[in-house]
Amino acid sequence: MSFASTDMAPMKKGFKIPDNELFMSQTYSRIPGLKAAQQNIELTPEQQMEFFKCATDSVYFVKNYYKITSIDKGFIIFDPYDYQEELLRSFQKNRFNIVCQCRQSGKTTVVAAFLLWYALFHKDKEIAILANKERASLEVMNRIQKALLDLPFFLQQGVSKYGAKEMRFENGSIVACYATSGDSIRGKSISTLYIDEFAFVDGDEEFWESTYPTIASAKSSTCILTSTPKGQRGMFYNLWQGAFPDEEGKTNGFVPTMVKWDNVPPYRDDPEWEANTRQRLGDSRFDQEMGCSFRGSVGTLIPSTYLMAMHSKPIAESPNEYTKILRPFDPDRRYIGVADVGGGLEQDYSVMTIFDVTEYPYTIAAKYRCNTISPLLYPYTMIDMCSAYGNCALLVETNNDVGGQAITVLWYELEYEETILTSNDAKRGGSGLRIGGRGAKPGVKTTSRVRNIGCSNLRVMIEKGKLLIDDMDTIDELGTFILNGERYEADEGCHDDCVMTLVLFCWLIKQDWFVDEFERDVSADMYRSASERAIADMIPFGGVGGLSNHSTTSHVVSQGDNSMVVHSGTSDGMKDWMCN
Repeated sequence: MSFASTDMAPMKKGFKIPDNELFMSQTYSRIPGLKAAQQNIELTPEQQMEFFKCATDSVYFVKNYYKITSIDKGFIIFDPYDYQEELLRSFQKNRFNIVCQCRQSGKTTVVAAFLLWYALFHKDKEIAILANKERASLEVMNRIQKALLDLPFFLQQGVSKYGAKEMRFENGSIVACYATSGDSIRGKSISTLYIDEFAFVDGDEEFWESTYPTIASAKSSTCILTSTPKGQRGMFYNLWQGAFPDEEGKTNGFVPTMVKWDNVPPYRDDPEWEANTRQRLGDSRFDQEMGCSFRGSVGTLIPSTYLMAMHSKPIAESPNEYTKILRPFDPDRRYIGVADVGGGLEQDYSVMTIFDVTEYPYTIAAKYRCNTISPLLYPYTMIDMCSAYGNCALLVETNNDVGGQAITVLWYELEYEETILTSNDAKRGGSGLRIGGRGAKPGVKTTSRVRNIGCSNLRVMIEKGKLLIDDMDTIDELGTFILNGERYEADEGCHDDCVMTLVLFCWLIKQDWFVDEFERDVSADMYRSASERAIADMIPFGGVGGLSNHSTTSHVVSQGDNSMVVHSGTSDGMKDWMCN
């Protein structure tokens, strides 16, 4: 619908106080619901009083003027639940808020309402909206803009910019969306920082270290962190724990609020909701996502001390929502791809991990993870990723029918020559697998022996610092990869598709093919480094009895059937002592 500048803008209805009438020439870019900047509108005494009430009380503003879309009732004034009112009051009263909130409990709605209130009734404030995914931050902005369009003109600030990622008001306040990268808001003077689903932000530690100074430098800046829990690790968990008094009664300054499923009336008042949802999600996942439990599975393959020390790396590039580039391709480095095939039915994931095997510690260079891609299309993604990393070798798991479909397309139709083939290992009487050999076929079946060897190697590689895990999805899966009976697998309601690429990779690196191809024997390397550390521990100052004549010649020291090399800095006296 087009309007002439002399036409009147549609009246705002459904509010307790009648609104002003504006000409279309007084609206921003002829958008009927937005007042343009620098428009002199005379307010009635009643409107002035209402403006004052809204400006001083966010809850009053929300309950009388903030509209939301209801599935059953359409676009209506927001009637917040008790816990949502408490959040609004806490946001208004406290500088630093951290909210641990269950899924589908209206946290986006209540935060969007508060941010709009803050922008309208405070001058020269810059509000930054960030989330683990850009579309999540854009959703917050969309809700703010939708409510603004139907807000009475007498409560609006004139708009000077109205974009999908940024709005500017005539009072000098700005609302903008940013990416959760280390330098996204560096150097800006942020008045209010909002981060949604903070527990799911890749590179959360580095991001927080670069972002926090933007609000810490000012005495009036505020911060709101919201998230569903995601295990006992990461910055959100650490900040949540730090919000409670320690032994000395000190906190990190954040005011914590927890919203569980039984705080949400539609869930709490439905007698069948909990049982039905538990059956669908499983107890572990329900307790974390709906009960706000910082789940930490017992009996994990990787000890909790190592899991707690892991931190995710910021994503260097994200070609799409399924692909993470942690380390861009370098032609001087060497890579291997490992793929696990899912059914494409929104259950198990298809995961492909590209490993950088140039040097220790081995690292994850890139990862693809999707639970909707067809196993017939997945091979195209495999080749695309391998091609981007120098046509690297690729190992594909082929245990089930979908794995068989994928390997058929990859090897027999697309003819990817760098596909790794495996055969029965004759040296073990056919009980194991090997790379290559007589009758070798593309892909690998994850037998119990392959799984056990891979799991054992994976634990040792991580504990000895030979494999660095800094991808968030993989770290999370490791936290729920537990011993179930006689084998390690995902805890109930969890996934292990990322972990299985690690398991297969750690089986692969012990194969003769890998040793020959990359000229690196991880077992010998770990033994050598362990022996060198043992000697260093025995000789903390590098010598014995004050001997000062050191040789820089390498020496071989026998230890049973093995030998190790002792390099420079070993005195002649020490050489004689070790060889005897």
